Amino acid sequence: MFYANDNAVLEYLSRDLLTKGSLSDIQVNAFGKIYKLHSIIIRRSPYFKSWNLPIFGDLGPNDKPQMLQLNIITYDSFITKDSFELMLKRLYGCIDSQKEKEMPLSMIATADFFQLDDIKWSVLDNYKFDYLTTQLAVSTLKMLDKNDFGDFVFKLEYKCKSFLQDNGWYSGDQEWKDLPVSLIPEIVNSNQFFVPTEFDRIVFATRLFQLSDSPETDIKVVLKMFKSQLCFFTLTYNQQLYLLKLKLKSGEPIFDESMVKASNKLSKHLQNTTCSDKGSPISTEKSPDGTAFPKYRYPVDIQCITSKTR
Repeated sequence: MFYANDNAVLEYLSRDLLTKGSLSDIQVNAFGKIYKLHSIIIRRSPYFKSWNLPIFGDLGPNDKPQMLQLNIITYDSFITKDSFELMLKRLYGCIDSQKEKEMPLSMIATADFFQLDDIKWSVLDNYKFDYLTTQLAVSTLKMLDKNDFGDFVFKLEYKCKSFLQDNGWYSGDQEWKDLPVSLIPEIVNSNQFFVPTEFDRIVFATRLFQLSDSPETDIKVVLKMFKSQLCFFTLTYNQQLYLLKLKLKSGEPIFDESMVKASNKLSKHLQNTTCSDKGSPISTEKSPDGTAFPKYRYPVDIQCITSKTR
C-alpha cells in the first residue's frame, strides 16, 4: 500500500522501472520488442510466476537478466501489443482507464492469458453496454466462444446476445458474418429476436449460414438443428419455393421438398382440426404435389408448431 507520496512512487515505477528498465533482472521478448522488467513486480501474474523467475537481488553485477520468449499472438489473436503494454502498466501500478475502454476485448483476452482476474473484472465493470454495436457484440461472442473464461463471461455473453436479439436484424447480415455458427439458432430462433415475419427470420438466418467461414460439416450439424425449430407451415407457397432455391457455398440445397410437403400436410391438418369456425377462404394456392388448399382467416391464434411435432 502506498501512502503520502503515492504519485511520486507510481511515477518512479512507470518512468524509471517500466519505461527505462532500471534495475531490470528479467527481459521479455514479445511483439518484436524486448521489455526490461522486474521479477518482484511481474510475479503478481500467476503466468509469470510459473516461469520460476529469479528472486529480485539474486543477480550479481556481471550476471545477465533472464530472457523470456512469449509467442502470445499464436495463442490468441485478440491479444495485441497495446493491450499487453497496458497490462504491464497495471502490474507496475499505472492504470490507463481511457485506453483500456477503447479495447475491452483485447484487455479481457490479455488479462485471461496472464491469469489476472482482477483486471478482467475491472474491464467488465467499465464495459459500456450502452455503446454496444452489432459488430462489437458479434466480436465479443466470437472471442468468448474461442476462450474458456469461466463464470466471468456470463454477464458479458448475456448482454451481447440480448443486444443482437433486440437490434441485430436492423443492421443487416454482413455485420453478423463473424458470429460463431453454433450461436445462430440460439439467437435468431429465440422468441426475443425481433424480426417482422417468420419468413424474414428464416431468410436472415439462412444468409448467416451462407456467410459463415466455418467448415461445412459444422454448418450442416447446426443447420439441421435450426431447421427442426422452424415453422414452415406459416409460409406461403411462393415463400416456400424461394427457400428451395437457397444453397450453401458448396452448391448444396439448404432446404428440400420433403420439408415443404410436410408443412403443407400440417397446414391442411390444422385447417381441418384446429378451428371449429374457419370462416371463408381468402385465397387458394397449390402445394408442390399439385394439391390445392385454401388459406383461412382463423378466429383464434394458432401457436407455432415446430417440425419436431410432425
